[in-house]
Amino acid sequence: MTFKTLAIAFGLLIATGISLILGWAAPKQVNSAAQQPPTQLNTASALEQLLRQRLQHPETAEAIDAQIHDQFVETHAILVLDSSGFSRISHEQGIISALAEIERMRGAVLPVIAAHQGSVFKIEVDNVYAVFPTVELAIAASNAMIRQVAPLQKHVSIGIGYGELIMISRDNHYSDVYGEQMNLASKLGEDLAGRDEVMLTEAAFQQIDPVVANGEANWDLLQTEISGLQISVYKQRPTPHSLEGSAPLHPPAALPSLVPQTGG
Repeated sequence: MTFKTLAIAFGLLIATGISLILGWAAPKQVNSAAQQPPTQLNTASALEQLLRQRLQHPETAEAIDAQIHDQFVETHAILVLDSSGFSRISHEQGIISALAEIERMRGAVLPVIAAHQGSVFKIEVDNVYAVFPTVELAIAASNAMIRQVAPLQKHVSIGIGYGELIMISRDNHYSDVYGEQMNLASKLGEDLAGRDEVMLTEAAFQQIDPVVANGEANWDLLQTEISGLQISVYKQRPTPHSLEGSAPLHPPAALPSLVPQTGG
């Protein structure tokens, strides 16, 4: 073995020893990926990806539908609250005053929802959307919110549905909901329920005992049309128990139109 070969071998031996020493002395690197929480499966992007796959490969529609059901679908009572008077205040006092009043309303109702095990997943202007474990809790929260906003001279309209819903989450919180009962509850809360009224879909009504302690029905059956379909909905009768402390009920006042009128 030549001197040059010995020098090369000796150099490699020294380099290996230094690497081993540095490896022992250096702090252990923790795999950062192992510290991350499990990947959230019911995100909006995950649903979009599954829907794209369904469109691109129609033959897999049944399997993808089953995956979406397992991954996203949960059963909840869903509540949609609409605050009355936003357009009127905006017209009379300006948009800033209207937004300030909405903030006041939110401050009153959000703690009530939380106290009744509700989870708010969306707030849009004067609407609040939340899910509850049961219809009974959603009704109790509704009556409590009506009482809560009455001293503020505020009024709300509420629709409640119940059933399977596609639940979208972000950062471990619900961020959006899709489903027939979501659509119906929105229609009830935003369009059909009057001031300080609570209305149920047929599916939600089937989850409760409609008779109060005195043996009388607490709900009135109404027939209405939504998107061309005739459906049954139920309106809660105002009772001292449900609306104690709230302002008297009156028909909603006509709101001034904010849409410019064009001549014929």
